[in-house]
Amino acid sequence: MNTNDQKKIINWIKNEKFSHLNFLEEEWNTSDNDYYPGYYYFILDMKNDNNDFVFDEIVKRKGSEAEAYFYLGYVAGKIFDYNKSRHTELGFYRKALLIDSNHADANWSVFYYTNKIDHLLKCLNYFYKNDEIQKIKNVLNNIYDLDGLEELSREELLFLKKILNHNELRGNRNIDRILIDLCFCLGDLEEGLEIINNVDKVNYRIIKKYIDENLITLEDSLLKINSFELGKIRNCDKKKIYEVFLNEAKAGGPNPTIDVLIQKAYEARNFNDVISHFEKANKEDKLIAIIDSHLYYLLAQIELDRDSNKQIYEYVINKFNDLNFLKNDKNSYFLFLILKFKLICKDLEKKVKENYFSNFSIENYSIFKEAEEILKKDEVVNNIIYTKLKGMLNGIKDKYHKEKLEEKLKEYGDSLSLEEFELSEFNEYCYVSISCENYENTIENINKFHKFNRPTMSTLNSLSICYMHINDYKNAFKYSKEALECMRSSKEYDYIVINNYLDLYKKANCEDVSKEEYNKLVDEFNLGLVKSFRWNNFLSTRFNVLYKYSPFNVNTIDALTNQYFFLPSKRLLNDPIELPELSKIRPDTHILENYNICSFSNNENSMLMWSHYAQQHQGIMVEYFFGGELPFGYGISKVDYADDKKRYKDKDEYIFNQFLLTKNKDWSYENEVRLFTFLNNKVEFETYKYPNPDRTKINASIKSITLGLNFPEDKKKLIGIIVNTLNAKKLPHESKISVKQAFLCEDNSYALEYRELLLDY
Repeated sequence: MNTNDQKKIINWIKNEKFSHLNFLEEEWNTSDNDYYPGYYYFILDMKNDNNDFVFDEIVKRKGSEAEAYFYLGYVAGKIFDYNKSRHTELGFYRKALLIDSNHADANWSVFYYTNKIDHLLKCLNYFYKNDEIQKIKNVLNNIYDLDGLEELSREELLFLKKILNHNELRGNRNIDRILIDLCFCLGDLEEGLEIINNVDKVNYRIIKKYIDENLITLEDSLLKINSFELGKIRNCDKKKIYEVFLNEAKAGGPNPTIDVLIQKAYEARNFNDVISHFEKANKEDKLIAIIDSHLYYLLAQIELDRDSNKQIYEYVINKFNDLNFLKNDKNSYFLFLILKFKLICKDLEKKVKENYFSNFSIENYSIFKEAEEILKKDEVVNNIIYTKLKGMLNGIKDKYHKEKLEEKLKEYGDSLSLEEFELSEFNEYCYVSISCENYENTIENINKFHKFNRPTMSTLNSLSICYMHINDYKNAFKYSKEALECMRSSKEYDYIVINNYLDLYKKANCEDVSKEEYNKLVDEFNLGLVKSFRWNNFLSTRFNVLYKYSPFNVNTIDALTNQYFFLPSKRLLNDPIELPELSKIRPDTHILENYNICSFSNNENSMLMWSHYAQQHQGIMVEYFFGGELPFGYGISKVDYADDKKRYKDKDEYIFNQFLLTKNKDWSYENEVRLFTFLNNKVEFETYKYPNPDRTKINASIKSITLGLNFPEDKKKLIGIIVNTLNAKKLPHESKISVKQAFLCEDNSYALEYRELLLDY
């Protein structure tokens, strides 16, 4: 199997396209592909099906349970995105180490993700005892900065130094960096200084130890520190820093950029260099990317009492005053926006005709996004012309996509070698052909494809759609029903397939489905809809972390101590017009009304949220880490904020989002993320323990609890007891919950800052 095939399988697993993976039921144990057993193990795990028999086979192949768990951790790393694979892999690697604590690869893998140095020592010790020096070199080459040496005993430090001083390892840049740090920890300072003199670059964290002990001057150390770390140095001579950047620029590398060089020259008050760098870049037509460089140039001319460059001055003024002078006259500003929008549309039409948007879809280009931003302006939304302008932009987009699809259809040609098509390629063909209204031909080719391949949910649904478009509702319903049955057998809830079936049974004049079956279909439709809102890296602005402001009351205490999220119904939300009745949006939707919601925020420091949600600063803010996995039937998504008039005008688009995930823009400061379900109003959470996670719970944990500015002193002991109890349940490798409190900033009494608290339990 080639790399592309592996990528397709991994993508199907990640997106739970189980119907595409049916072949693994027969091939996981017969194929010579080493990944297949691991893939099948995780597919069954995601379906919540028994996978013990697969694990037993993996143990048989790998020779031991420890090797089997390590293999599964490695496969998890191949399948899942980094944020999810990190804790999934770690669960399996730690399970391997429970069985064999000296497993070198598992120890290295745990160190790689956690930076826990004891695991590195075990890994190195194993390789050293077995005289596998090249493996030691490979490991150390993957370590840029080894932190935590201070935690080791002197005996452990000496052992590590003994390994690193092996003849075959000396002279390696990474190893020398570690040796410099080791020498400092052991008190071998002269040896450490000698290595510093002999190496090209040293991490600032390491050399700072020698600087703080007055063993090397700050000025002398500048040449040893990478330029990208110079910003970490406080109270350093700006001229010295500029010299380092200037020397690197003269060396001809990609860094520093001309913008950075101009900035450093200005900070060093070397105004002549600012001017010469800028004018040389302009003359040589090099990119000066940011407006700041133009400002530094003009400021340097003022400092040197020179006349300002009129052309650059006008450029800067135009940049800063663009539209501002028009905003004083609302009508002029509105007309300017319309003019700008139409000019953009004209340019877009020209570019579509010239096939300018060939590398990426038109929506990804800045010129298209600029037009979308104009449509969000209040002046445009509140005007009757909004719908017309939006239709104009959508018309250009639709024309672009139609032309691209027609080009793609031509590439397929009239005769297809269907026996050579893979499922994903054939599904793409169906999409293209149906989009081009090529229904009869698509029906013919799907039937041919089914002669060589087992029908799938997607191919059957495509067949149903084609028959529906040619008004053959009997066949449309027949294949829609088969697609539904296929969906249920593969446990891949697809709301599009269900919606198609629900719409067709009426048009096909079939007998009405029973109330029980209809309710089941509606539930499945909503399950499929919810499943499409999975965790992604864009939900959180701080690496899988979200915040929740709450009053400190009995309900909050219960939720903290018993580790669950409460999801109130829409009636309890703070915006009375936030979740309108679906019947008032569109009556023919199959979306259930009884959704429950738990709200989180990306805003970790908001005066308003402390006031609104945390009992006038007497409550708490909990910081949660999310691993990414959600129980079946739960979804999570950011909230969009829009003007009320825009919400009304767009009410027929993205019905579910309008119903559940849109608020008035007045609430935008909340930066809200919503967890939602229609199944119940409470869900437990815990850190997943692989290889046997409890998938009825959310993979999440509490990172910290911040007390409000006015949090009662007499309740701090209770917070301490709660945190101490929760921390006592954590495994040794898991981070403990920290406690902070909000205080008014010393230099700004209108802002809050958080400080760590040490509470007596």
